[in-house]
Amino acid sequence: MASLRLADDPVEYVAVGTAIVHDDEPEPNRGQVLLLSPQTPDEGSKCFSSAASLEVPGAVYALTPFRGMLLGCVNNRIYLWSWSDAAGHVDNGRALKEVCRHTGGTISLLVSAAMDDYVLVGDLMRSATLFHYSSEPPKLDPVASDEHPAWLTAMETMTETSFLFSDDCSNLVTLARQGEENSGGRHHAGDVLTRVGQFHSGEFVNRLQRGTFGQQPKTDLESANSIDSDSIVWASVSGALGLVLPLKGQQQFERLSLLQDAVLRELSSLGKVVLPYDEWRNHWAGSGATSVTSSSSTHRGFIDGGLLELFLSLPHERQAALVQSLPMELELQAVLQEVEGLAQLH
Repeated sequence: MASLRLADDPVEYVAVGTAIVHDDEPEPNRGQVLLLSPQTPDEGSKCFSSAASLEVPGAVYALTPFRGMLLGCVNNRIYLWSWSDAAGHVDNGRALKEVCRHTGGTISLLVSAAMDDYVLVGDLMRSATLFHYSSEPPKLDPVASDEHPAWLTAMETMTETSFLFSDDCSNLVTLARQGEENSGGRHHAGDVLTRVGQFHSGEFVNRLQRGTFGQQPKTDLESANSIDSDSIVWASVSGALGLVLPLKGQQQFERLSLLQDAVLRELSSLGKVVLPYDEWRNHWAGSGATSVTSSSSTHRGFIDGGLLELFLSLPHERQAALVQSLPMELELQAVLQEVEGLAQLH
């Protein structure tokens, strides 16, 4: 389901995807895309009325607006529909019309309109693939993909070249596109979405969405501890909520990573860490994954905010000792201000 405004139409519609399920079909062979428009109170008791419907050859797994059109995942296909003149279909003479499609993958479960002309698609088995949309002629071409198999449960675009997804093993993974367009403007289908960060959250995340927890405190955008505004909220099937915050740069990441490790050593020496921390936060790959010790499974590219904020609960003398033990010169007051500022963001 998605809310959207279609090209040359001021109405905000709600698009709903359905599936017609039969016991003898491994995957549904029929479904519908319904376009609903809101009604004003004096038009009747119903909240929405049907503006259009379109039968499709399979289950509609995901819908999202894209450049004044509607993108959808139907079984292993990705469709792009426009809101076009079609007299006789609807009262206003418009209907959903196929612009182009791409067939491939196993089951396309998720779709996200990335920056500009790009679309990110999550697959049942083949992880994430980035597509580029060309209007002349209209087509969707794959330009980069994650080489590691994964069952994605949610995903969101962070920047033009970086993306975040969660999988069925309760991992959060960040991807970065490593290839670029050449001077002729062509796109290379062999470009790779490289895993630059991975972290076991312990929650089955089924929603990633740009947003914040309430009103955020004002920060000095020029200070070293300020945070970019592109934070992403995650929600899990257990009802838990979390926040993924982009840090200011590599220097801040390295500083907080050293502090996080120092806090972990301090708490371990006090007997306050029961589970093997690294084993818990390493990337899980299914049954028995905690016994995997290869570098590919090691958690990286993330700061554990919950662990980092335990620094604030330590006695003042231990805080000072930890900061002094770090292999860089830092002022205790500046570290406290930075960690407290991060804690206030949620």
